[in-house]
Amino acid sequence: MSNKTAFLNLEQPQNGEYVDTWEIPVNNNSAAIDAWSFAINNEVQDARGSKTSLALFLAVGHDGAGNLLPTPEMIDSRNSAVYGSRDVDGTYDLKTRADKADWEVFDARESKASLKANLAAHHPESSHMIINGGKDPNGYPSWAGFTDDEVVVGAATTLDLLIDGYRCHVRTSENVVLSGAAGTRYVYAQYQPDGVAVVDKSGDTDGITSNDDVPEARIFTDGGITDFQAAGVQAGDILKILNTAEEGEYVVEQVGYQASGEPSVNYTRLLITGLFPVGGLSGISYQVVDPLAVTLGFDTVEPTDADKMVIVEADVVEGPVTVTAVRPRHFKNTFVGDWRAVELIPVTSPDFEEIWNHNMGSDILDVSVQVSSANDGSQPVEELSLADLNTSFTLSKTQDDLATAIGSLGLTGSVDADNGTLALSAGDQVLSGTVSADNGDLSVAGAPVLSGDIVYELAASVVLTRSAKVKWSRNKIWVKNSVSEKFYKDYAGTEKTDGFIRVIIRKRG
Repeated sequence: MSNKTAFLNLEQPQNGEYVDTWEIPVNNNSAAIDAWSFAINNEVQDARGSKTSLALFLAVGHDGAGNLLPTPEMIDSRNSAVYGSRDVDGTYDLKTRADKADWEVFDARESKASLKANLAAHHPESSHMIINGGKDPNGYPSWAGFTDDEVVVGAATTLDLLIDGYRCHVRTSENVVLSGAAGTRYVYAQYQPDGVAVVDKSGDTDGITSNDDVPEARIFTDGGITDFQAAGVQAGDILKILNTAEEGEYVVEQVGYQASGEPSVNYTRLLITGLFPVGGLSGISYQVVDPLAVTLGFDTVEPTDADKMVIVEADVVEGPVTVTAVRPRHFKNTFVGDWRAVELIPVTSPDFEEIWNHNMGSDILDVSVQVSSANDGSQPVEELSLADLNTSFTLSKTQDDLATAIGSLGLTGSVDADNGTLALSAGDQVLSGTVSADNGDLSVAGAPVLSGDIVYELAASVVLTRSAKVKWSRNKIWVKNSVSEKFYKDYAGTEKTDGFIRVIIRKRG
């Protein structure tokens, strides 16, 4: 009985088999060999592509020893406009080239877990602030409101924040419901390192990746269920696919997509940056995350957690809980008050007082009081001191009478008739007396003494000509004139009784 070969299954007749029928196994074997050769030939020809031989095709990507050759793209990637193409050890390979960038990023991190974390650490004195948001014509915050027991945060303008040095935001209007006893509530924003989900379909399987009419797999749809625009998704958000071969994170490039021939944009679709690895898959669970979003909450005391920042103070009353006032914290760490008009009238309005709500949430402040004759920048601005003197002094004469009296000192001596000399002893006052003609003796009974007082009294006053009185609290500042009927004396020495005044406050803690 004949055997069969292991690979092509060719028949191997035994001695004495197929007498006068040998053509059967021979022809069958020939047919099997031919079919196998034909298949191999076609596969080789297909494999060599447009080349005339498989050797030429392989030579495109291999050297003579069979080692892979670098592609033109690989060669280009070794060359950098910043790092060059070689160092002292020779031309860069891809790893050496990639390591250049990796180590530079590592050094820039300065031992922090990420470059983002290190950038946040470079705000030691201003790590918490409201950078920008809705504001009124004076530049004061207008992004906070209230209704019933809720504080409303945000509006049409994104509220940009810096919390513990990390950039974050509130980009849609959000309500914070307050509760508890009457008093002050501190509404805070809390930094979230992983962002906040705008759309959460982690428990569903409605997602689909598709090519649509884009030449690559870049379109994601929710099966026509979720309107991403209405849900608040924006370009720059992160699409997180949680299952299937598409699992991973993708940056949203565009919200909504209009395929060729469609009459309008379909907002149940997202266009991503880059490509899906497969495309055309369904049954996908996913989330869309705003990477800079924060969560909002409130407390009865101002929180000291590094990842929280108070953005609004609210006053509430009980029965039921109702918000009566809100004080949104001011932008950044500088408050520039609006110009206020001042006009002093000696009899009816000799004094002024202005109050600004700076809402810095701190009493550790540097304060500057400024004045000008114009409120539009057309005239010079001058600064007032915060000195406050209270003193007076006068100088007047109260007594200037003098009197003389006879003293007890005596002066004696003699006049020599021959030489006219006079000797004095025991006295140094005014000389008086009579010279005797007989013996020339001179005697003085005494000398005059001066008595009496000249007395003056000093009285005067100090008038501050460029000064103001100031006090402040965590959220307010009060300013008034130091001297009644006095506003300020300007740079030229002119007394001003009218003009404009403002405050500039810098938060220090």
